[in-house]
Amino acid sequence: MRLITQQMENFCLDILKEIPAGEAYFAHYKVKSMAVADVCASKLLRTTKIAKRIKGLRAKAEGETIADLREACQISTAIMRAKVSDFLDDTGKIDKTKLDSHAIQSIDEQLVAGRQSIVTKLRLHSPLDGLEKLAKLKKWYDSGLVFNDNRTIIINVKDKETKEIMEGMAERTKEMEIGGDNV
Repeated sequence: MRLITQQMENFCLDILKEIPAGEAYFAHYKVKSMAVADVCASKLLRTTKIAKRIKGLRAKAEGETIADLREACQISTAIMRAKVSDFLDDTGKIDKTKLDSHAIQSIDEQLVAGRQSIVTKLRLHSPLDGLEKLAKLKKWYDSGLVFNDNRTIIINVKDKETKEIMEGMAERTKEMEIGGDNV
């Protein structure tokens, strides 16, 4: 497959910016009118190489902006494991270069009047919140309530047809329990 031209690349980038196709075409190609640009843009969008390029650009943009499961687990783990000492330098003061962390809930600076100094308060997210989020992401538990009813019910039947129906229901219930679809 031939590479796309710079005009085509610019057209694709404009489409990603949600510029109408006709306007994007008009901006990068010499055409007599917007009507012609609309028709040409429609044809260009249907070509394989343009469709593939737009799809690739969208995937790249999504990859850069949307967190995946791994990243969400890393953030939850950072929250769970963080300690205040992780953000201090050797002298016990807050190291401003270490403050880019999801574990930090807030940073407050206050001027203390009597001492003529600034006190910085660092508050971290609860490690239990990080653990809970990680457990939900990893599906280690389900927050919904699950009830198991293990009662045995004895039903006496008088005719053969009802007996067969009841045995069929019992067999079906066993299959559902084995398959994990407890009702």
